[in-house]
Parts: sequence; C-alpha cells; structure tokens
Amino acid sequence: MAKRGNGAGSVYRRKSDGKWVGSITLEDSSRKVFYGKTQKEVQDKVNEALYELQRGMLPTSSNATVQDFRKRFYRGLSVLIEVGATGFEPVTSSV
Repeated sequence: MAKRGNGAGSVYRRKSDGKWVGSITLEDSSRKVFYGKTQKEVQDKVNEALYELQRGMLPTSSNATVQDFRKRFYRGLSVLIEVGATGFEPVTSSV
C-alpha cells in the first residue's frame, strides 16, 4: 500500500479485528473516522468526505448546529448566483 499525501486522510487495516479504518483531519483539528469491510469501501468514504470538506458541506465540529450548516450553505449558494447580466436576484432566507 502506497503512502497517501498530506491532507489525503489515512486508510489502514486494524489488526485486532481485520476491519479497514479511514480517517481525515477536519478544520478544527479533530478527526472523522470511517469503517468498512474492504479497503476500497473505506477509501471511497474518505474521498467523499474530503470532497465534501473541500466544498464546505461537511460539519467541521461535533457541536455544529443546523444554523451553522444553513449559513455555510447560503454562503456557498451566493457564489453561484449572479446578479445583473443574468437577471437573477440573491436568494434570501425567511427562516
């Protein structure tokens, strides 16, 4: 098994029970851990989580609230909405 680069998470096989374990480091320096029966299954979970983390869609702490998620979501959405030439207006939340 080749070494993964910095920031790419880690995947290894646990000796005690033979399960595959993967983990990534979140922005607040905590770790998110994934388990699976096969190496590919765990690598897919790690890659998906890294993609979501990069897009800002993965909660970065265990005490994140729905309001925190909503703020991140609308912040990301505002980047996609163009005002002016296309005629679109920014979405405002009534919640």
